[in-house]
Amino acid sequence: YIPFSKGGRRCVGEPFSLVEIAIILKEILLRFSLEPKEVNLPQPLAHVSLKPKSPLVLKFRGRA
Repeated sequence: YIPFSKGGRRCVGEPFSLVEIAIILKEILLRFSLEPKEVNLPQPLAHVSLKPKSPLVLKFRGRA
């Protein structure tokens, strides 16, 4: 999975989109606290990197 491709024909918008993602994530984390919806965390699944076997559902709580 390479969303922007690689090499000479890669997406010219990659640097912009990566900065945009970082800004949006920062704004979400400043405005909300995130907590797992369930007490038990999902079991890890060994892949190229570790990933959960089942989805990790989060609760968003607004910060005061």
